[in-house]
Amino acid sequence: MTQPDLSAVRDLIDGALRAESGLASLWDPEPAWYEKLLTGVALAVGDDPVAYIDAGLQRDDSTLAFRIVVYTERALVLGTADIPAPGDAARISARLYPRRGLAYINITATGRSISDEDEVEWPGRVTVHVVYGSGIELTMPAGDVGTPEKRARFLRLLDTLRDDLTN
Repeated sequence: MTQPDLSAVRDLIDGALRAESGLASLWDPEPAWYEKLLTGVALAVGDDPVAYIDAGLQRDDSTLAFRIVVYTERALVLGTADIPAPGDAARISARLYPRRGLAYINITATGRSISDEDEVEWPGRVTVHVVYGSGIELTMPAGDVGTPEKRARFLRLLDTLRDDLTN
């Protein structure tokens, strides 16, 4: 992978995160760990075409974590920045996993399949929880699928995840 290719992948992921996840409104100025995390994720994605990108913040008792999920045709990339406390150094990782090994998918939807309400967009809000045999568990989307394009990409991802179960 050449430097221009890596830059293009990095810019694609960064652009999608800023446009679709509300990333730009999360922090100002941008934290120092973000570029490192983005570089690791871009290196893990490599030349594979990106099928889906998701990101979000998670908080537990003592840690704030920013997670990036990228699906390509063949792989799952998980990028994480764990921030123990304000001012502490973030622990950054970008891990590359094969898509095979999907154990199951749990799908929830808020829409009703039979409804007299024309203005309700079926299937409503859809959430997918995937579990891999390796122990990886993800719930997507991390945020709102606020654009028709992101909704379409999410539903296409669901189609490919169903394929992953049968292959």
